[in-house]
Amino acid sequence: MDQGGEPQDQASSEQFASIPPVGATGAGIAGGDEAGAGVAGGTEAGPGIAGGDEVSPGVAGGDEAGQGVAGAAQPGAGSEGADEPGAGEPEGATGTEQRERQSDARSGVQTAMLLRRPDGGELSTDALVGQLERDWPELEGTVSDVEQQPDGTITLRVGDRVVVIRLESGTVSEPLDELVAASRLWNPDDAVPTDATQLSLVAVARPVGDDGVRSADAIEDASLLTRVVASVISIDRATRAIYLRGAGHVVSPRLYRDFAKSMLPEPATLLWVSVNVGGEGDGAHGFTRGLGDLGLRDLEIAPGSGLVAAGVRDVLANTAVYLTVEGPVIRDGDTIGGSERAQLVASIRPSSFGFDDEVIALTAVPQP
Repeated sequence: MDQGGEPQDQASSEQFASIPPVGATGAGIAGGDEAGAGVAGGTEAGPGIAGGDEVSPGVAGGDEAGQGVAGAAQPGAGSEGADEPGAGEPEGATGTEQRERQSDARSGVQTAMLLRRPDGGELSTDALVGQLERDWPELEGTVSDVEQQPDGTITLRVGDRVVVIRLESGTVSEPLDELVAASRLWNPDDAVPTDATQLSLVAVARPVGDDGVRSADAIEDASLLTRVVASVISIDRATRAIYLRGAGHVVSPRLYRDFAKSMLPEPATLLWVSVNVGGEGDGAHGFTRGLGDLGLRDLEIAPGSGLVAAGVRDVLANTAVYLTVEGPVIRDGDTIGGSERAQLVASIRPSSFGFDDEVIALTAVPQP
């Protein structure tokens, strides 16, 4: 599978024009798919999801914390049909290592991995806090309890959440050249960072009650994590790539920071979530990875959809953006979009691509 490259088929995406477009949320990235920037240019949206409460889709603008936090690992996207080698778990990694590096909304932990040069040295806490407050004025006065351990690990608090930056968190076992080649979020002008052999952990953790973490809280935590990573990139030239294991893609540092600055405070959906598309002609199929880390169900369109690849990509990306803005509002049997020829119907069921968690499967149903 790939994440882009086929020309847009206008008819295929216009069938589902009432799906909130990426541009409506401010999450569209200039440059389009071929530039590795995500999906752009959606059509005007209708009121939302048939059968549920009407919502306005237009939105302005846009694993381990310390020693003891563990999250449940997502299944690797090395399952049938997956395109990104990074979405599978590395050979030889233990279950604990996998969980530490994986965000998990249920555990209250969001994580990102920095691929750094091992000679990068420690970060300065004063420089980090200063950069955070310059980059994100809304954080000014909210950062407290800043500490740095002898091994260079930094911990700090933002409200009731703990941020951990652990510089030495293992080595990269994934094939980095394959990760880079598969990622739509890698700047093509940047070389494969073969010198980035140190894996560093950035994590945001919040207290978890008996009911777990709401998707809105997980998205808020992912937004804080994105702010922290973007500021670390600014002060740390040793960071050569950012790896988001749940989505299964690597991101160029400059691209990551630019996306964060342009998308936030609206959800940076297409930074957190990968859209994986495969198949030829009108039998294209695809799935998202990364929504599960945000307390939402990932999306799938099974083979034989009747859509070309560009249509599948638009539907998945626009619906993912919609979910991160509106929350888990898509229910079993809801109709999403439609035309005189077909409708998209949502069903909650086991994954067709071998993933463990239930997904929202979108099926094109011809109109009678």
